[in-house]
Amino acid sequence: MKGSGVWSNTIIEDCCWFFKLPHKDGPSHRVGNPLAKDFLNKFSESVLAGDTENAEKVLSIERKLSYWRNNRGRIMEQMVVWINRKCLPKQLRIAESKYGAILPQVLVTGTLTRRAVEPTWMTASNAHPERVGSELRSMVQAPPGYNIVGADVDSQELWIASTIGDAHFAKIHGGTPLGWMTISGNKNDGTDMHSVTAKAIGISRDQAKVINYARIYGAGQNFAEQLLKQFNPTMSENEVRNKATKMFALTKGKRVYYLKKEYLLEFPDKAYGRWQAFEIAKLHGKKTEEMFITAKWVGGTESAMFNRLEEIANNPEPVTPFLDCRLSRALEPKTVANDRFLPTRINWVVQSGAADFLHLMLVCMRWIMQDRARFCLSFHDEVRYLVPEQYKYQAALAMHVTNLLTRSFCSAKLGIRDLPQSVAFFSSVEVDTVLRKEAKQDCRTPSNPHGLTSGYGIPNGESLDIYQAIDKAGGQFVWWNNRKSLIFFTFSTKLKKSIVLMHIFVLEMSRATKRKHVLMEVLQDDFSPPTEQQQIVKVVSSKGNNLHEVEAADGSTFLVSMPTKFRKNVWVKRGDFVLVEPIEEGDKVKAEMVRVLTNDHIKYFVKDGVWPEAFNEVNAKKETDGDELFINTNRRVVLDKDSDSDSDSSD
Repeated sequence: MKGSGVWSNTIIEDCCWFFKLPHKDGPSHRVGNPLAKDFLNKFSESVLAGDTENAEKVLSIERKLSYWRNNRGRIMEQMVVWINRKCLPKQLRIAESKYGAILPQVLVTGTLTRRAVEPTWMTASNAHPERVGSELRSMVQAPPGYNIVGADVDSQELWIASTIGDAHFAKIHGGTPLGWMTISGNKNDGTDMHSVTAKAIGISRDQAKVINYARIYGAGQNFAEQLLKQFNPTMSENEVRNKATKMFALTKGKRVYYLKKEYLLEFPDKAYGRWQAFEIAKLHGKKTEEMFITAKWVGGTESAMFNRLEEIANNPEPVTPFLDCRLSRALEPKTVANDRFLPTRINWVVQSGAADFLHLMLVCMRWIMQDRARFCLSFHDEVRYLVPEQYKYQAALAMHVTNLLTRSFCSAKLGIRDLPQSVAFFSSVEVDTVLRKEAKQDCRTPSNPHGLTSGYGIPNGESLDIYQAIDKAGGQFVWWNNRKSLIFFTFSTKLKKSIVLMHIFVLEMSRATKRKHVLMEVLQDDFSPPTEQQQIVKVVSSKGNNLHEVEAADGSTFLVSMPTKFRKNVWVKRGDFVLVEPIEEGDKVKAEMVRVLTNDHIKYFVKDGVWPEAFNEVNAKKETDGDELFINTNRRVVLDKDSDSDSDSSD
């Protein structure tokens, strides 16, 4: 009889053999519940089993319910704001569906590494066919007329760590073995980092992935031994130690010491091991750090990376490599006497660098898309935006460009002035109507057996690589207007779509052009119908001081004020229509303009049935210029010859 635990030398009536179940934290700990999370996989692997099918059925139900049991309370306690039906567009008021929004309770910098913390959505499981409730994310849908656009950053933290090593060692991408595996390694042919580690020590790729990330985050050989023991409890202590030692020699290398210059006359200039350095220093009655320079890692695929990470972590005031963000002073080396928190600081360099990466992405998307895309939520290394349907493909291309610009910025900060195309763009950007991780995943689970397509009528979304995004967004020429400048992106694909060439032109607008595009956004983007408090009125006359007399649909007249955002750019004349909102406790001035209506607004409102019948005889306005923009006719004409950036800043 062979078991996976420790033989307890206990036999009952020659029919029962008892084994002590191995605890994941080592033999000094005892297992409290053999049906706990750590052992459920052992039943599915037949390491543990019962003598009837009933036991397997009970365990199967336990596995399926575990996610929902642990998360039900947090899911049911989500803060939901239901939208008043009267505030919905007319086409949505007819439907019986209710519309609302979930407000996640996010701590923006809730961890030492400046990551956001939220107990439900940022830890939500991906849909799994054996997990009740795991379709949670896919239940969040975009409002009608909107899409959810986003992407996962491919190997984000691995790329950050490897690029730090490349920049330190060779100032070129792929200059170290780890850097080459990151940008050129392939899972299918076994040349990526995780496959190489798995092959070297004889474990699965998934297990190697866990150990690799733990090592990059600062975990030592003892922790790797614990993980190996958890993966395969049947391995002996000696076998576990040999595998961990081999893995660390292959990846991290070995730690060596070099003598300081003043001692080179007495001893040869070579690499000394830790014990040798200690003995030499002891002979001279000195400490190791007094005779030797800081120890370095050599001979491993990740040696250059760890040397640079430790150099940053041991700086008196460590900062992130991209945005120079400081570590908490409580953990700075000048505060802590020894290396007790060195693994924590190494972890902080990588993960806080990933927070820098996210912040750069958000700023870049804001610069390109402005208010055409609303940041929805980020999950560790993925980000999602809520985008009007007409801008979904532009947003998808903007995501690709954002990845390019963000990685370029990070590389430039490290001293590398180029970027391989293999990491320049996302492998895919998801354009969807729900919040699922992959746009083509149907999310079938025990609690959603029919999936999204059959059960809810939600079709698959689109996964767009850079070439598809270019085609969908308008071909080889794309532009965005970010109010202060026009951003032109020209794309060309060569060698059967194996190379993407992109040129970026940022053209500063003249004051008149800037005004034109600001007005285009302010006046024409919003076609939402008037709310209960708002009403459409006609301008009768101007009274000066930004006050206008208007006539309502019932024939009454009153004064309205023009808000500050319109005053320098918009000229409202007699006969124009505006949307106004009442001012509380207004005496002489009863309301304020909230929108100036163009011909397009009027046509839309007439079609939507919200245009006042009293104004039907004037259902179209006289055009004021070719672009149907309102120009202040009293404004002094200004000629812009070359650039008016100085005047823009003062305007």
